[in-house]
Parts: sequence; C-alpha cells; structure tokens
Amino acid sequence: AFHRNEAERSFFYEQKGGVILGQRVTPMEKALLYVPGGKAAYPSSVLMNVAPAQVAGVDEIYMTTPCDAEGKVNPHILAAAKVAGITSVYRLGGAQAVAAFAYGTATIPKVDIVTGPGNKYVALAKKQVFGHVSIDSIAGPSEVVVIADEKADPEFIVMDMFAQAEHDPDASAVFITPSSAVAKAVQEAAARLASTMLRGEVITKALTDNGGIVVTNSMQEACKVSDMIAPEHLELHVENPWEILPDLRHAGAIFMGPWSCETVGDYFAGPNHTLPTNGTARFFSPLSVRDFVKHTSIIAWSKDELGRAGEKIARFADHEGLQAHAEAVRVRLKKL
Repeated sequence: AFHRNEAERSFFYEQKGGVILGQRVTPMEKALLYVPGGKAAYPSSVLMNVAPAQVAGVDEIYMTTPCDAEGKVNPHILAAAKVAGITSVYRLGGAQAVAAFAYGTATIPKVDIVTGPGNKYVALAKKQVFGHVSIDSIAGPSEVVVIADEKADPEFIVMDMFAQAEHDPDASAVFITPSSAVAKAVQEAAARLASTMLRGEVITKALTDNGGIVVTNSMQEACKVSDMIAPEHLELHVENPWEILPDLRHAGAIFMGPWSCETVGDYFAGPNHTLPTNGTARFFSPLSVRDFVKHTSIIAWSKDELGRAGEKIARFADHEGLQAHAEAVRVRLKKL
C-alpha cells in the first residue's frame, strides 16, 4: 500500500493557442536487484527491492545474490524471491555482479538500473557504473542516531543502537540527548548488555570505533547535531516527537516515539528500508517507485502559436549565436 501511494502519473495541460504540454511517466525496462548474501543473508532486502519495481511497472526484474562454495544460494532468499514473483535469479555477487549487469555479457542482460545494498566493493562498483546505468544510492555501513529526552527508556535506546551495530563492525550508532542522566544510564546499560548479545563482539567493536553519546544544551541543539550527521535511521525517543519533527531536515527514515523501533521499519511497516547512508540523506532519498520510472517532457506546439511567438524564439537563438536554431523557426514562419 505504501509504494502504491508513491506512484506518479503523467500529466498534460493546454495553453493558449492550442499548445499542449505535459510530462509522461514511464517505467524502466530492466532492473537488477542486488541482494546481499555474504556475511549475512537478508531476504527482507528481496522484498524491499522488488515491491517498488513491481509497482512502477518494470518489465524485466532480475535478482543476483552471492552463493556459497558449493554454488548454493541461501534458501530464505530464494523463498522471498518466489513469494515476490522473481523468476530470474543469478548466483553472482560482489563488484563483478554489478559490472556484469551494468554493461551486459553474452549470458547476462544489460539493465537500466541497479539497486540494493552490499559491501564496500558493491557500493564502489555502483559508483563506478553510474552513468552507464542508474543506481538507487551508494550505500555504506548501517547507521542510527537516537534522540531522547529525560523520560526515555535507556534499555530501548541501547537495544536500538545494538540493532544497527550488530550489522557490521563499521556500523555506526550515536545517541544524542540534553539529559546527562539518561546519557549515563544508556552508557551503563550498553556496558552491561553487550556481552549478552550473540553478536556482542561485532556490537562492541562498532560502538567503540563508530559509536558515541552526545550531551547537548537543548533539544533544538540535539536536532542540529543530528542534521549534521544526516543519518540513515533517526529515532525520536521523546514525549512529543511530532513537535520536533519540523526541526529535523536530514534523515533517511524517522521513527516517531519509543514504540517505533527501527526493526519495525526493517520488516513490517511499509516504507522501504533501503536508505541513504554516510550523510547522503542530505540529497538522496529512500528507495521508491520513483527510482524505477523516468520522466519525459511532451511538447505539442501549434501552428498559430508558432506564428505568434516564432520571431521572439528565433531572436533568442540569434543572441546565443546559434543560427541553425533560429533558421529552424524562420523556415517555418515563411510557410505560414
């Protein structure tokens, strides 16, 4: 339902003189959905990539994912692909997979867009092929920023930070609050709970290398710090999250209130979990139907309107020194 609400429509309108202008929205023909399958397998990424492509109306959707040493693909990924109706699945991963689909080979089709998260090699490969194909964004390690007030539950905050840190030692989790008491409680809870996690070593390394607690003078300052980071995920553990929402401009997804944990967004809520990372939320957006369509301008000029405005148009071309542009108009004016 969420992605259906994102769908754009073509539009046309008529101006004076019988001129019709518009914009046509058409889906891309071929899309590659990259699904990680190395250190961890993410069947949810299958669903998150497929849904907007299907709603957009992409004709051919391919999926590629790494296989193990025996050539087998994670069965949960294959199950998700079957549920999503994907019939073209390739056992190929890494930068070479991105390159193969970007340029095409004798056995692999060239696509129009490459989407989906991956490791640093996949991210850099997408950056390299951009321009030959479209991409969603250049995804980096997972990250979360949590903003909380004095009434926030420290264990909620800690587990939400752990939820991102357990992805990868390069993941980032930052806690921002104007309450020094809550900051101390979160620090103590994190130290106590890390050893209870199955991926405790990964969590500890991620938080040690890329984590932090920032105590601010006010909630407004906390929002400014968050905007400087422009995080992939932003959680608002505050009593009235809607009040501070206008103060926040840069985040891939914002989770409102203590009951909107990021895990809900990963698996169940509806909005896409493929989000901009590494501060790119300042100018990139979550994966959506819009990534799988393109816009074409439609111009239907009339004979009468060319007669009225033609010389003005030609003079504009004259001033830019483009004679053929001007004469393309004047040759028509002579035959009116």
